Amino acid sequence: MAVCSLANKPMVRYLMVVLMVMVTMIMEPMAGKVNISGQREQEIELRLKQLNKQALKSIDSDGEIIDCILIAKQPAFDHPMLKFHTIQYAIAYVNGGPYRGTKAQITVWKPRIEAGESSLSQIWIIGGKFGPGLNTIEAGLHVNPDLYAKSNSVQVMHVRSLTMKSVVRCLLVVLTVMVTNIVEPIAGKVKNQQIELRLKQLNKQALKSLESSNGEIIDCISIVNQPAFDHPMLKNHTIQMTPSSYPHEVLTEENNAPTPSNDEEQPEITVQPWQLVGECPENTIPIKRITKEDLLREDNIKNHGNKSNISQPHQFYHPKDITNYSVHEYAIASVDGGPFRGTKAQINVWKPRVQEVGESSISQISIIGGKFDAGLNSIQAGSHVHPALYGDDNPHFFIYWTRDNYQKTGCYNLRCPGFVQINKKLTPGYLLTPISTYNGPQVKFTIKMWKDPKTGNWWLQLNDQELIGYWPKEIFTNLADEGASVIEWGGEVVNKKKDGQHTTTEMGSGHFPSEGFGKASSFEVIKIIDMNNGLIDPVKVKTVVSRPACYDIKTGYDKTYEVFFYYGGPGRNPNCS
Repeated sequence: MAVCSLANKPMVRYLMVVLMVMVTMIMEPMAGKVNISGQREQEIELRLKQLNKQALKSIDSDGEIIDCILIAKQPAFDHPMLKFHTIQYAIAYVNGGPYRGTKAQITVWKPRIEAGESSLSQIWIIGGKFGPGLNTIEAGLHVNPDLYAKSNSVQVMHVRSLTMKSVVRCLLVVLTVMVTNIVEPIAGKVKNQQIELRLKQLNKQALKSLESSNGEIIDCISIVNQPAFDHPMLKNHTIQMTPSSYPHEVLTEENNAPTPSNDEEQPEITVQPWQLVGECPENTIPIKRITKEDLLREDNIKNHGNKSNISQPHQFYHPKDITNYSVHEYAIASVDGGPFRGTKAQINVWKPRVQEVGESSISQISIIGGKFDAGLNSIQAGSHVHPALYGDDNPHFFIYWTRDNYQKTGCYNLRCPGFVQINKKLTPGYLLTPISTYNGPQVKFTIKMWKDPKTGNWWLQLNDQELIGYWPKEIFTNLADEGASVIEWGGEVVNKKKDGQHTTTEMGSGHFPSEGFGKASSFEVIKIIDMNNGLIDPVKVKTVVSRPACYDIKTGYDKTYEVFFYYGGPGRNPNCS
């Protein structure tokens, strides 16, 4: 005895080619550079062998091939529960209930139906109560154009009058199955391969590794093998261990001010948790090991550490562009006109609350070269709370650079080639601790960034004592041979406006500048470095506030803190929604 099932012929084969192209278009972008074409062909061939059983006879009918399959070899018996099943032939009887089955003759008609509807004549055999646990088997005939693309009566157990539309529908079902059962497992495997490859690129071979009490692993990398030298412009770069000169004070009656008292300042860099375990050897630098979890917090593995990849945590303020205020909110002070060789400022350390993982709160200095367009160059340093980058809600010291306004270049800390680190005790991204206390002890640290008059490299120093490293001039265009055109200081918040409301992410201390010292966050002893390498007070300082009801800024000057400003705010409040 034989039973007939649908196989493929010219039209079906043609559409199978279309299907394969569709699968290619889906799979290849997901797979990246991994070659999976051979695997796809094997999967398709295997699936066709599973679907098309060996025929005892084949019948060609209007472009369709009907295969007559041995009844004992039909697809049903591929089910693991039916390996030893004995076929029953339309046996039905009644024994007073429960019922084992039924038998009936059904008159065949062609009922008229409306679009989107169907008409069925069928038998149900039902087991169980009418609820979520109900079981049923059904057979009969129906008119269902959405399924068969014709209005003819069709026996549910057979396939008749297949058209182009019906075959396409069938192939789309097959495509869905293939995407689910082939593409997704391959995509998962490919993503894991991408993660492993990216981790190998990011984590250099360590000469020594130190694991702190919080589980963080610091790798001690040879200074000549650090990530910076993966940059194509730095292949033959000679490391500069010290600047050719340091910026010097230019004393006048106005700025010859006494040093702030120690009870107001705690500029010492505290010991990091990993330093309690040990230290890195000479001629090595400490770098935090990047983990799989770090990569998975971001959407784009390849561009890990890139600002455009992490919820757009920063964009430069442009005086004529207010379109970004819905996402980026500012309270900044700036000078323009240049050229400037650099800047110096003390930053108050706080731990602002960040509402969402995709948001961040930033307190930073930006040195900018060029116009506010795709060719803009910048280096940045400061403190930020950035859960997506670090996986915690603590303030971290960070650096960043770009030569094309965040388009393709630049990254946070050492997560891409660029910044050359020379310090063996501190690494960008380190935890800032302790933090300031509201109406209590204030913790501050000093950042100095300047262009070396001889080499053109841009140096970074903390607290006038710790040289962290430099951005080589080779990685820039506008900042390579020129000074900065704009310098910015201040705060920024990424506002995702969850549920249509303004974020509660805080800037600075989370308090408005009107509250003053010890309560509002501050930048103090602000200097610019002129082209003679002199530290002087900035003049014609401009301020920009995107929404004063949410975050604000207030500038000032006195003999202790010289040029300073308070800034920040709580975000959403009765006047900011």
